[in-house]
Amino acid sequence: MSVVVALLATVLAPPLLLAAYIFWVAVLPAIQALPRHRQLKASGLQGPEASFLLGNSPQLVARPVHQQVLDWVRKYGPIFRLAFPGISVSPDYPFLATQMRANRC
Repeated sequence: MSVVVALLATVLAPPLLLAAYIFWVAVLPAIQALPRHRQLKASGLQGPEASFLLGNSPQLVARPVHQQVLDWVRKYGPIFRLAFPGISVSPDYPFLATQMRANRC
């Protein structure tokens, strides 16, 4: 009986540890970011659609980052929402400088 338990422990432990790691690293942060993402979406801040777990990462990997960001600037304006999760991005330097001074970043 103890041999069966030991065998099951060695067979089942790695997949369970991997599942726990994936949950901790990917799923839990995505779940925690949902309220912030919903708040940004409700505020009217526009941005590209994002997947639940990966956010906008696949869109940034699909083509050069600067081209993708420029397309988003053309489509959504200088301030838009990205999901990494729920980060607001602005390529407008004067706006960023003003916001950073106001928030003392």
